[in-house]
Amino acid sequence: MKVGIFTFHCAHNYGAVLQAYALQTYLKSKGLEVHIIDYCPETIKSFYKPFDIGDFHSFKTLLSRLLLFPASWKRYRNFNRFIHEKLSLDKLDLNSASCAYDAFIYGSDQIWSPKILRGFDIVYFAGFEVAKGKRNISYAASMGKTTLNDMEKNYCKEALRSFNAISVREDSLKRTLSPLTGKNIEVVVDPTFLLTQSQWDQIAVNPPIKSPYVLVYQVEKNEQVYKIALSIAKQIQGKVIELKSKLSLLHQSKYQCASPEEFVGLFQHASFVVTTSFHGTAFSILFNRPFYTVKVNENIDTRASALLNRLSLSGRLIQKESEAILSEIDYTTPNQLLASLQECSKSFLEKALKPT
Repeated sequence: MKVGIFTFHCAHNYGAVLQAYALQTYLKSKGLEVHIIDYCPETIKSFYKPFDIGDFHSFKTLLSRLLLFPASWKRYRNFNRFIHEKLSLDKLDLNSASCAYDAFIYGSDQIWSPKILRGFDIVYFAGFEVAKGKRNISYAASMGKTTLNDMEKNYCKEALRSFNAISVREDSLKRTLSPLTGKNIEVVVDPTFLLTQSQWDQIAVNPPIKSPYVLVYQVEKNEQVYKIALSIAKQIQGKVIELKSKLSLLHQSKYQCASPEEFVGLFQHASFVVTTSFHGTAFSILFNRPFYTVKVNENIDTRASALLNRLSLSGRLIQKESEAILSEIDYTTPNQLLASLQECSKSFLEKALKPT
């Protein structure tokens, strides 16, 4: 069977490219011919350009971008190399009268987000010629919101009719879409959880760090998070290593241009992790690392808190430095719970791709 995946693979974001790699790798391990369809919405592509003259609204912005350009270019090359070396891309003509694909999978990520894409993108709803008559499946798709207006409800109701199987990444989205579609909608794990530790080992680049370290990975820079990391680092007599989702002139880091492979390696060997990110939480759990996910000013990725609750790890969600007590995690129960969720998610894919 030949399967095409539509996702945000061209986003230069660790979570985006690694979830695309994970879904592709898992499906290939099941004997399927799998390709990532090289469809890149302009809104995604333009956001990650290393240098765009149209972005400069002031001399200060221009100067900042010029000073950051060497780091931006290095980061851009690292992501671009990963995308073209690790992902099996196919520039499919979406308007062709026919194609050799048997099924298309849409997801993971916020592929149904009208905010990110400035409206619904018909491609991610199987609204193109070659999708007709094929098996159309969503895997861990998200909208980034769960309250829809009447126009959005009507669009989803019609667009999702062409789907043979639907899965989403949030319980709340399932509750929103189920009454609209009348279909059984499943909640599944992020694709990064479809791979084993040993499968991630195959791409991980070991960091050249000999001493113990606390890894910090934030979506938005917050000093409270860094203070928590420093507190833990003092207790383990180690140092703080910071991974960045965005480049910054004020808070530069040796690893701000880390490749996706280095990202995986840094989590794999961390003595402790402090993060505000879902994928930071996910990789900490995948590698059974001790960690804290920090809730900053009521801003926490709801996926992260939901994941922690599902795995009986809600105690690892903290808000204050005083809560950051150095402690190991007994992963016996979380690993058992995760194995059950993984099995259900793999079963969904197996059934969805089974020829009728």
